[in-house]
Amino acid sequence: MTKQDNILENIGFKIKNLRQIHNITQEGMSELLNMSTSNYAKIERGEIDMTIKRLQEIAKVFGVEIAEFVADKTYQNFSTQTVAYGVVANNQGTVHFPPQTDLQGLHKQIEMLDMAVQRLVKRVENIEQRDKKKV
Repeated sequence: MTKQDNILENIGFKIKNLRQIHNITQEGMSELLNMSTSNYAKIERGEIDMTIKRLQEIAKVFGVEIAEFVADKTYQNFSTQTVAYGVVANNQGTVHFPPQTDLQGLHKQIEMLDMAVQRLVKRVENIEQRDKKKV
């Protein structure tokens, strides 16, 4: 395994942890990022080299800086808890944010929903244009 492979796996691991903490499926992430689910899964497994732009898009979804993905942060995985970026999630799906993160988390979720709505609007517009061409 090369050092590059290890870096990609570490970044993918951090992305996967954040996705799970935020209760987003791989399908949901691929939709938000406008990419296939299989390619998104490769990012999480560290099997695909991504652009800085893609990493920025992923960071925006989670409300973190790109540096968070490449920083040498350690994760502690326990049987009942996952601790990452100061956020604790247990196996029952309960997520505990520090108080200062509650508003940030809500803001981030609103941004994610806004991105999803924008993509859906674009899809509807494309379908409407395609239907007009058929007539």
